[in-house]
Amino acid sequence: MPPTAISHFKQPAEKLIEEKGAVEALAAPLAHISGAMSIDQRSLINSNVGFVTMILRCSIEMPNISHAWKELKEQLVEEIDSKVKGMVFLKGKLGVCFDVSTASVTEIQEKWHDSPRWQLSVATEQLELEGPREGYGGFRGQREGSRGFREQRDGNRRFRGQRKGNRGPRGQQPGGSNKSNRSQNKGQKRSFSKAFGQ
Repeated sequence: MPPTAISHFKQPAEKLIEEKGAVEALAAPLAHISGAMSIDQRSLINSNVGFVTMILRCSIEMPNISHAWKELKEQLVEEIDSKVKGMVFLKGKLGVCFDVSTASVTEIQEKWHDSPRWQLSVATEQLELEGPREGYGGFRGQREGSRGFREQRDGNRRFRGQRKGNRGPRGQQPGGSNKSNRSQNKGQKRSFSKAFGQ
């Protein structure tokens, strides 16, 4: 860019910097040049449009993701169940991340209060994740899945008990009555031979 052309824009540039600051003054023309009139907010977990990814960090390693759910529900009451989507562990299990709709971010931030153990923030960069990602059914879906597992386990126990009952008393051999019949028939044959001198 020739210096003579730049000199024509110095005065308005200085005025813009005074009004908005250097970063804002530079960012606006760069956005205009790139053609970015609007940028859709996307999840950092799965790139879904209209979602913001939040991070809930914990000062100790969590053995189970339900600990994060419990803390969220204690501070943000029961309605958080339907707002949190796709919760997953951060690498090392020292926290979780999850998605919320863009409309819910401000409300959550206003209700939440950090503690020495738990800190909540908005994710600004791609995260290293660990373990399976929950579906978009929230805690309710996790709870129903646990219930299904318990029902399946109880069904297996009943089946094993039924199978043991079908075995009968110990020591009883299958076909035992047939062996008794064969012994009785042999005795009858010997008696018949003696009676007729055979």
